Amino acid sequence: MKSSNPLENMQKALDDFLTSGSLKAVLQRGNNIFSFSTKVLAACAFMCFLSTTFITNQVSPIIGTSKAYVVRGQGSGLTGDRDYYDNKENDQGFINFDLKADLSPCSTGT
Repeated sequence: MKSSNPLENMQKALDDFLTSGSLKAVLQRGNNIFSFSTKVLAACAFMCFLSTTFITNQVSPIIGTSKAYVVRGQGSGLTGDRDYYDNKENDQGFINFDLKADLSPCSTGT
């Protein structure tokens, strides 16, 4: 029996929906879609991995260090910020790398 109050009708429809099992079906369908899309993305990532695995490197880089030094200072060794609870001094190491590579064979597509 329908009442004239629209809020009661909406409440009854919502109660019927929640107790009918439709919500469970919606959640299961959403879970299945998410699971399928995750598997598809994993397969695409694996195909990208396979497409670049057997390519031989055409560029030989030259890596060297130009400067390595240690700085003694206060604070965290990672961020350099002063730690409120710790007044100890920490050593911080810095290394400057020189990287030289001819990347022109990568852009020609050969």
